[in-house]
Amino acid sequence: MTKIFIHGLGQSVSAWDGIKEHIEGKAKYIDLIECDVESEDVYQALYNLICKECNDEAGKVDLCGLSLGGLLAMQYATEFPNKVRSLVLINSPYKVSNILLRLQQNIFRFMPSVLFKQGFSKTDSLKILDAIKKNNSIIVERIEASTLIIYGERDHANKKSAFELSKDIFNAKLVKIEKANHQINIEQPLKLAYAINLFWEEVGRLNGEIEHENDV
Repeated sequence: MTKIFIHGLGQSVSAWDGIKEHIEGKAKYIDLIECDVESEDVYQALYNLICKECNDEAGKVDLCGLSLGGLLAMQYATEFPNKVRSLVLINSPYKVSNILLRLQQNIFRFMPSVLFKQGFSKTDSLKILDAIKKNNSIIVERIEASTLIIYGERDHANKKSAFELSKDIFNAKLVKIEKANHQINIEQPLKLAYAINLFWEEVGRLNGEIEHENDV
């Protein structure tokens, strides 16, 4: 079972470095920055990359995404339910008002391009935010995979999304990571890795892939 990690908009694949050695099993970390985004539809190009990486894996995958990565993971889980065993969504946007998205776009527009070092370029970031407005209505009720929703205690902007997702996704589990803001994978990597591993272990037990201790 391959575990696939997808980083956020203002991040690069190195954002997962703090948890890599603590994640159990086979894992693949997708570098969205390396995606060919020459087309105007940057979001679609990123989603096509996720589809390819997941579909290339034999059997089902465990998807884990933060923010933009969570949005891409959610969309894949709704369109390819038979390929996703489990889903981990970290500070992922959901039912975000277009007013807030426009505010974020305006902030990005006035930010110097030099500040966009860790993640996508300023131009691509603005295109992705525009695409998120159009993809802000993913029907998460279609998600069939076991789902863990994680939010940072201090990420007030995405806390509401986490609670909404936990209500709309069937049998989803909600976990708060204390002393963390938006980039939990950088701020609290050990706590995040522990929560994810524990969840995947529970999924394995529910699916009969891991024996209960009392059965050994």
